[in-house]
Amino acid sequence: MSRLFTLFPVLISCVRHSRRPRFIRPYLKDLYGRRLAQGPEIYRPRKDWLCWNRDSELCAFLSRIGENLEKDLIEVVLTDRSYSSFWSLKTADSDRKITQDNSELAALGFSVSENFLYVFLRSVYPRFPEEWIMTIVQYLKSPSELAFIAAHLGIKDIVLYSDQVDYSSNKIISAPPNLDVLTHALMALVGALAKDKMERAHLFIRDFILARLPDIDLTELISIPNPLPLLQGILQSEGRGPPETRLIYQSSMNTVLACFEVGIYSDCQLIGEGC
Repeated sequence: MSRLFTLFPVLISCVRHSRRPRFIRPYLKDLYGRRLAQGPEIYRPRKDWLCWNRDSELCAFLSRIGENLEKDLIEVVLTDRSYSSFWSLKTADSDRKITQDNSELAALGFSVSENFLYVFLRSVYPRFPEEWIMTIVQYLKSPSELAFIAAHLGIKDIVLYSDQVDYSSNKIISAPPNLDVLTHALMALVGALAKDKMERAHLFIRDFILARLPDIDLTELISIPNPLPLLQGILQSEGRGPPETRLIYQSSMNTVLACFEVGIYSDCQLIGEGC
């Protein structure tokens, strides 16, 4: 009886399959072939769909980041130089008002971000060498990292940009925003916050950019070709003696799986160990 109940779902699926009309498989195959012949779908930004309200999206974006900026200022933050250049050439002879782009705010945002990241990391990691701190700062402010943050904040759907080289075309967008567009929009947001109040910009950097720090593998960013001379320099700067290596433990010396644990001492004090 238990075996019969085990086979019951299989029997049900077989009955359902036998009841399917014969034209379904060739019909679906024909639709699939037509879809391949049609080619890839043309990129359509989210604002081209019916359920789009830019004012509501801007309000939701400001709520996500916990800030309250004026509508004119947030429009400047989200206007890339490519967008303003496109419309300035497209409507040179018309009375269309061209929105100011975010170039100046982005430059201010880059400066504020780099300074705050350096000061924050130096206070958190006081014993890190200078080149390590700068490596981490450059990674956190790299276009790939900043674009990742901007995309997950929803900037990719509300930023105004253009990727067209031919200004005679009426189509302004044919692909998603690139890394530079997203990076400049995020840094322009930091610049706008810094222009209003520097503390707000610092809190934004801490909450969104420095939040990526736990996900960073420092061993992939920082390469140490000569670790012992580097350690000697660090100890010397702290007024301590040079490092000395000593064998602490050993096991299975005469086997393939031999294990040796070496400790590093400075002034007769163990400062590190490894196998």
